[in-house]
Amino acid sequence: MIAQELSQDLNVKAMELLIRHVEQMALRAESARSDAQERANEHAGKLESRFDTFREEAQYLAYGQGLRRDELLTALRNCRKLLDAVRERGSSDERVRPGRIVSLLSESGQVRHYLIAAGGSGMRLGLGPIEVLVVSGSAPIASALLGLEVGDTVTLNGERNPEEWEIVRIV
Repeated sequence: MIAQELSQDLNVKAMELLIRHVEQMALRAESARSDAQERANEHAGKLESRFDTFREEAQYLAYGQGLRRDELLTALRNCRKLLDAVRERGSSDERVRPGRIVSLLSESGQVRHYLIAAGGSGMRLGLGPIEVLVVSGSAPIASALLGLEVGDTVTLNGERNPEEWEIVRIV
């Protein structure tokens, strides 16, 4: 059933969906940065008391949102490069690599799907009948999975105890 649910086309759709989400996040961060800067500019020279820090706080917020926007734009560029690589590579490589959807089967029969990507970590992508969790390449689960093949097993620390998971599909 897992083999039927996942295909190379689904992998491309997952990356495209991730890119759209990261684009939206970058736009929201830019909007928040702009709004905070406007609020700071409105209070230029208007100190109500010597303890009035509204302008400085708004400037800090604008700066932080600008940093977040820049991080998201970098992640967006990396995701686009990864999508291009996925399209070029296809499914010829049977190892877990960034940009691939990895399906794991637990000893208890639970199935989980992961996408290792440069942005959107923690995001859940609904792709038809499956849900794919996006993890960064530096996440512990990605470190444990990178380079493995279908049939390999990995021990992951669960909520209570470590559990063995088998890689049953890589797209």
